[in-house]
Amino acid sequence: MRFELWTRGHAYEVHALRMFGESLVAVPFWKPPSCDTCSIRLSLAEIDSVRVEKDAPGKTIVLTTVLLAVTLYCVALITALSALGGT
Repeated sequence: MRFELWTRGHAYEVHALRMFGESLVAVPFWKPPSCDTCSIRLSLAEIDSVRVEKDAPGKTIVLTTVLLAVTLYCVALITALSALGGT
């Protein structure tokens, strides 16, 4: 699960969130959850807000389909224009 931590006007996209006493430890989202050396440790007092980022598989499928359709259309258009132009 992906979280967005806000502290001092800066957002961190993280996962592998753990709480130790008065501290919150998390790992940047692009790093593996097991990466202890990359973890970010913040005191609870420093954190302005935490937002859970929900994955939306339906939106991902729609976006992928639209991008694929646009790519195929562009390839077909370039192919047709090349055939007309003789190049």
